[in-house]
Amino acid sequence: MDFYQYAHKNVPHENAIEIYESDKSRYFIVKCFSDDNIVAALKHDVWATNPNNEKAFQDLYNKGYKVVLFFSVNGSSRFMGYATIASKSGNSKITNSPFILPNGKPYTGRLFDIKWIRCQSVPFEEVEHLKNSLNKNNESVKVGRDGQAIDETCGRELCRLFEAKFMGITMTASQQQYMVLQQMIQINNQNKSFMQSPRTTEFQNPTKKGNVKVDLDLAKIATEYNPALAIFPVDLSNISYLDYIALYNNSFYYWNPPDEDDDEYGEQNEEPVDDDNE
Repeated sequence: MDFYQYAHKNVPHENAIEIYESDKSRYFIVKCFSDDNIVAALKHDVWATNPNNEKAFQDLYNKGYKVVLFFSVNGSSRFMGYATIASKSGNSKITNSPFILPNGKPYTGRLFDIKWIRCQSVPFEEVEHLKNSLNKNNESVKVGRDGQAIDETCGRELCRLFEAKFMGITMTASQQQYMVLQQMIQINNQNKSFMQSPRTTEFQNPTKKGNVKVDLDLAKIATEYNPALAIFPVDLSNISYLDYIALYNNSFYYWNPPDEDDDEYGEQNEEPVDDDNE
């Protein structure tokens, strides 16, 4: 499925944050048998479901909750975006159902409007670490029937993962994560030739204090995804030992800058010795 043509439906980052940081948001998985039904939902901004799900959704909607629906197609092994319910059942802007059943007949369930928040694909392999306490045996959020409720903590984390992907950060790809790392704390005039043990190798070309460049959008979403990054802006759980040593070397000089009269390599400029005074 090509999500590019629906990119205009994605809301600004700030709007997405308001949804998943709200205590009045509730989260569910909705499933269907065909990509065609997801396309119909994207085109018309509507959805329909079975009576049991409809009652659960509408009870929350009528009480003023934001009802967040994560979409997936049976057998696709991925989520295909998420949306919030935007009307009561039967009060949709359209009257004719655009959805079809496996036998090819129209689905006659009551339609309700939805507001798309993110229109994009997130493979299950990227969310399998998220455990849904409302699942049997606390299984991964990727496991769920149509209408499966998601606990609030897991729902927020799933939204954050969508947001990280939307902002261009792939949390599971170490190579791209390293690129993000470089954007967040760029080290000037450095190369990997010094990535050796600090016990045996002298530091080279230290970064002067304050010489740190941060992409604010990337930093913002990264710290939402992993709050520890607000303290130290690198996810240490997913970098190599050599990369860690490189960061260690440079952080030493960042927090312990050379004196102003030091040269660019951090070495003291010695006064010339007057042999006559010896």
